[in-house]
Amino acid sequence: MTMRAAAVALAEKGFRVFPCLINGKFPAVKDDFSGRASSDPAKVREWWTEAVTGESSHANIGISTDDLLVLDFDVKNGAEGLADLEYWESILDYKHLVYTPSGGYHAYFKLPPGVRVAGNIKKIRPATDVRSWHNYVIGPGSEIDGNAYSWVESEADNNVVPAAIGDLDIAPQWVVDLCDTPREREMPGPGTVELDTQEAIDTAADYLKCTPLISVEGERGNFTAYKAAARVRDFAVSESQCLDLMLDHWNDRCKPSWKTEDLSKIVGNAFKYAKKAVVERGSEFETVTPKRVEQVTAPTSGTSSLRTPPPDWLKPRPYSSARGRNAPPRRWIVHGVAAREYLTELVAPSGAGKTQWLLQLALAVASDRGEIAGVTIKKPANVWLWNQEDNADELDRRSAAAEKFFNLDSANLPCKLFINSGVQHPLRVADNHPVTGQLRRLEDNIAEVKRRIAADAIGVFIADPLVGFHRASDENASALMGPVAEVFREIATEMECAVIMAHHTRKPSGASSEGFAGNPASARGSDAPMTVARIALTLYSMSQKDAKAFKVPEEDRSLFVRLDGAKANIARSAAGGAPDWFKFNNVVLQDAPDEEGDGPDHIGVLSRAELVKSRVEKERATRGETDGDAPADADAEAVAIADAMAAASYLDGQKYDLSKFKDAIGKILGKNTGRNSGFAKYPGANYGKRLAAGAGREIEIFPPVDLGKTIRVALWRQATSQPNSADLGADDKGKLAGADGADLAAKNIRTAKTRQLEWAQ
Repeated sequence: MTMRAAAVALAEKGFRVFPCLINGKFPAVKDDFSGRASSDPAKVREWWTEAVTGESSHANIGISTDDLLVLDFDVKNGAEGLADLEYWESILDYKHLVYTPSGGYHAYFKLPPGVRVAGNIKKIRPATDVRSWHNYVIGPGSEIDGNAYSWVESEADNNVVPAAIGDLDIAPQWVVDLCDTPREREMPGPGTVELDTQEAIDTAADYLKCTPLISVEGERGNFTAYKAAARVRDFAVSESQCLDLMLDHWNDRCKPSWKTEDLSKIVGNAFKYAKKAVVERGSEFETVTPKRVEQVTAPTSGTSSLRTPPPDWLKPRPYSSARGRNAPPRRWIVHGVAAREYLTELVAPSGAGKTQWLLQLALAVASDRGEIAGVTIKKPANVWLWNQEDNADELDRRSAAAEKFFNLDSANLPCKLFINSGVQHPLRVADNHPVTGQLRRLEDNIAEVKRRIAADAIGVFIADPLVGFHRASDENASALMGPVAEVFREIATEMECAVIMAHHTRKPSGASSEGFAGNPASARGSDAPMTVARIALTLYSMSQKDAKAFKVPEEDRSLFVRLDGAKANIARSAAGGAPDWFKFNNVVLQDAPDEEGDGPDHIGVLSRAELVKSRVEKERATRGETDGDAPADADAEAVAIADAMAAASYLDGQKYDLSKFKDAIGKILGKNTGRNSGFAKYPGANYGKRLAAGAGREIEIFPPVDLGKTIRVALWRQATSQPNSADLGADDKGKLAGADGADLAAKNIRTAKTRQLEWAQ
């Protein structure tokens, strides 16, 4: 039976239920779980239905006990628990009983109409709790670590499953008399519970020593301090005690530390405006005492930096150049992208092709074919990709499309490839404790990931995207996001594998790269993950500016994406100084419609795209020149100048953007050349002139031949040889023949290739 079916069955019996955390006992409903609990089967079915897949949720089932009295026999207390069981069995005949995973029991009774009973913790017996007004129990069908809560059915002991809530026995009056009447508390205050007990103070101190809620200037520090104080208040400590504890165990970690009078005001506000009741010690909402910070011990094999440090680990270590020269080389798997023991961050917006590129990267590494992802594979390795956004079928379709496009046979890969979807069963490495709010590592999950990596000799582990692997309450808080990223760095370091962590970006328009490409700070939320990662890449769609420069039609712009190196602490990134361009190619998976008549699947597969802004830039890139270098070839320079004129909307006899043109000339021939060239605003005024361009060069613009639709430029430069007239057109030869011969002996002219302008008459 699914969890949804179990929850609906309870609702149909009349029990008021609500969702609790998966594999946990705490409500998933943040506020007023008792008031929101429902016995409406339709509503309950909706609560336990996953929005994306439509399948049953794995959330546990909470049962409101407002109108019930449930005796909770806790056998975790050993002899006391067993003694309580024997005690109750001797004096009470309970018919409706639920067995709990810990080995205890819940005995269900209904209350007489209009009667309310306050729950209590071990007041009646040492190992017996009472659940009633504004409380709850975990219902049958729920699971903790694979062990289920279940109704007890025993004909001999008269234990049966109730057909409806009305079948429950009425709680004996003598049991009701042992309990108190509940008190309504709209606002908590002194006297509600006993304050400043030693247990409460110790718990609050432990929390403050470990909590990631520390104030950092510029990151909503006041609000963070308020939240921390409100949490401490919930541990049942007084306002003055809270201030003392925060000053002793929390304030020194803040950046900067608070002044006493300022922190006192914030603590006062937390106590004044808090709405939640102070936690009663020992209840099912009991605050979990945070674990004290302990030294992490790593396996003794390998080169993990997380080993238990030696006694003298703080002793200064003398530098040795010989040690550095003899250090082992970095173990690259994908050059500039993934290296063993290092964490890589890939920043990309939704829709830019992040998941597709990562799938192709996984295929490239496992197959030793770098062209699949446009990278250089240094050494193939086993790859494990875990995606939290797409279901398994979609991931398989995308991978199969890449296989087909690159003619790859995945059945014969040299290394293993594993691809998991977390849509139905998300993999989390950290979340916020539902009561304390403290960020907690999910150690069981982390340990299982490490075990699987070791068992399958994984060389590259890919987590896509980061937001799916945690449930931190605030992505903008460095104190929360830093530890989340550190989990992945720990996996990389301890397991000696490369880890790639995909991270969403802030929302640029249409996933455009403008202002974001190559910028690691473009990642969503806190920049802490970028700080933890040693390699960072960005993946963005083509901007309008790039499309114009590469003469890509607007309707095709969405087909192109760029991969930029954003941070490379250990090596130059894969993209280097220039972006790597990729184009989406349509791949049809099936040759014919499926059984239901739907058409074949069309999948976008990325392949490297060679984009150049002009022939000149391609030649300059081949020579390794940058924008500050002047081209070596006169013809190439002239073509570049003609391109610059075209970019400035050069039209015959019409005004063009002279400033833009001069700036472009300056980039081609030298920073000051364009500014001092003496060009006129109107093209016709420049015809026949040879204008100084520095370093013995002169620029000449020829009159247009085809109604101003062509641009021809000659660049004159110092030379000892005669001009090559074979390079000139008919009009140019006439001009050349009429020139001064002595001048020609000292100059060399080469014409630019014709540049065609696209403009409407």
